[in-house]
Amino acid sequence: MIVPAAHRRPIRRALSIAVRYEHLAERGAEWVLEGTHHDPPKIHKLLTEVYKWREPEDEITILCDYPPNEYILPTRDNIVKAMKNLVRGAEPGDEFIFHFSGHGGQVPNYDGTEKDGLDEVIYPFDVILDMDNQPSNYILDDDIHDILVDSLPGGARMIMIFDSCHSGTAADLDNDASDFCWSPLVTSPRTRLGNGPFVKQPKVLKKRGEEEYDGQQLSSPVLTSWNDYSRSAQSETQPYVTCWSACKDEQLTYEWIQGGLFVEIFTQTLRRNPHPTHRQLHASLIQQFNNLYSAYLKVQNGSSSDTESEPPTPPPYPQLSGNRRIPADMTFVF
Repeated sequence: MIVPAAHRRPIRRALSIAVRYEHLAERGAEWVLEGTHHDPPKIHKLLTEVYKWREPEDEITILCDYPPNEYILPTRDNIVKAMKNLVRGAEPGDEFIFHFSGHGGQVPNYDGTEKDGLDEVIYPFDVILDMDNQPSNYILDDDIHDILVDSLPGGARMIMIFDSCHSGTAADLDNDASDFCWSPLVTSPRTRLGNGPFVKQPKVLKKRGEEEYDGQQLSSPVLTSWNDYSRSAQSETQPYVTCWSACKDEQLTYEWIQGGLFVEIFTQTLRRNPHPTHRQLHASLIQQFNNLYSAYLKVQNGSSSDTESEPPTPPPYPQLSGNRRIPADMTFVF
């Protein structure tokens, strides 16, 4: 008689990466991201305090270049190795989280796989800049997809969080759920998690990338609770992958001294309501980003008026994408 192999219990692993780039100060102050090192602790506390992850049973790995010698250095090789380690031995029902805070950019696509002719990239600690500050030794969206998406078995789950510029399709996922919300200003009570901004407004913002290309917006057609989904994980033929990005491919996003604005808003929103629907979470991220950005512009312009003023450029528009169509009313959970 053939005895079926025993299935281990589902595992949970998270990989959180932040790059400060202090060694690039000689290239200009804009290259140093002074707040990124605050982001992994925020993700860690959210998982352990709100979603009750328990180490070492649940694995949380951090790569960061600041403070020096405290963490594994987020070089390209170390990031790729950690990404592969994140999904090693993945089985149906396993849960994974990948987070990156740092510079993001766009480079020409030469194989015809991008509608806008550009690949999205993230910059590791050891990114190489030429005399014109053009990068090499980066990590392509194709590489992220190959390692973190294509290697997953059916029934496994991956949540990605990118707080970097040009990150809308940083994982190269096919389904865009940005049609959840049609406007940067969300006023419907049904999609609102709270009233008004609840993140301390910054006085100084810094871009998390370089405005090198004018990318075209990509728009393509775009979840019940995770418990409902996981019960059928063994029979799933595809993994379930979602990606939360700070902005569209053609946009820049910003940080302040206490970290990335997107990670701050994302973690604070989930602390207030740990189990929103995907529609509610996406709407709240857009609303809070818009409120914070508008408040910042008023401070910068020296205006104390309560009248609405149009920002000179649109605020970053958080993106939600997936490897499959995302039902708007599925409950979010880490």
